[in-house]
Amino acid sequence: MGIYNLSCGCQVSAPDLWKHQYDDISGQYIFWQDKSSLTVRITPFHASKNGVPAPGDVMEKAFRSSVPKSAELFVQHPYGLQGFKCIVFKDVYKDRGKSVYTIYIGYWREGDLLSISLWATDPDEFAQADEILGSLKAVGNI
Repeated sequence: MGIYNLSCGCQVSAPDLWKHQYDDISGQYIFWQDKSSLTVRITPFHASKNGVPAPGDVMEKAFRSSVPKSAELFVQHPYGLQGFKCIVFKDVYKDRGKSVYTIYIGYWREGDLLSISLWATDPDEFAQADEILGSLKAVGNI
């Protein structure tokens, strides 16, 4: 099991079969497996002005603005992160004739936002991400 410290003071673990990459341009942590359509993208954000963290509602609004308008609120979701509020959306769209299923998870609090998106062409593959999402935890002052 690999343990990854995210730049926002959170930590996530991934099984050894998962590959990972940090994208310097987007600031995303990307996880995937060979022979699977599932990709997990984790993007941390911090916002403050003159040392004062941005209000939580600003962080929530930032997340909501990143979610496609076609996505639907996913009310009964299994996700959570201690100390953060959470909202989840799901969506499906066509790409080159194939359905692409997505789940957008936003965790926020004053000054911090952790945006996670899951992408797969087979919605049954989302269960593979449960181990990664279940390992997510805050490990310091974010």
